[in-house]
Amino acid sequence: MSHWMLIIADAAPQQGAGEGGGFLQLLIVFGPMIAIFLLINYFLVTRPQQRQQDRHSEMLGRLKKNDRVLTAGGIIGTFVSMSEDKSEVTLRVDDNSRLKFRAEYVRGVLDGETPDSAEGAKSA
Repeated sequence: MSHWMLIIADAAPQQGAGEGGGFLQLLIVFGPMIAIFLLINYFLVTRPQQRQQDRHSEMLGRLKKNDRVLTAGGIIGTFVSMSEDKSEVTLRVDDNSRLKFRAEYVRGVLDGETPDSAEGAKSA
């Protein structure tokens, strides 16, 4: 038997035992496993997601007028302005057309290169 099976077998109430500390024994047996699961979840899911949100907020804060940006929908436009509450951005997509987007849908700033050449450089 494995080590954990022995621990679980020891924690199981014995027949004839009138009063068992059932919850406490379960907590002792499964508590460390739950704690390990929560730590793994924090380091593999929560923390990277927070870092990504921080980088996105930083990128939005650095936007300047006339920066070319790419949206989640694949629209390339020129940054014009941001709302006061920083929830919407206005992009100029043509000389006479402007579109408002939610700020979270702005994926990145294009550094003077087309999206196709940017993907080619990343894969090389």
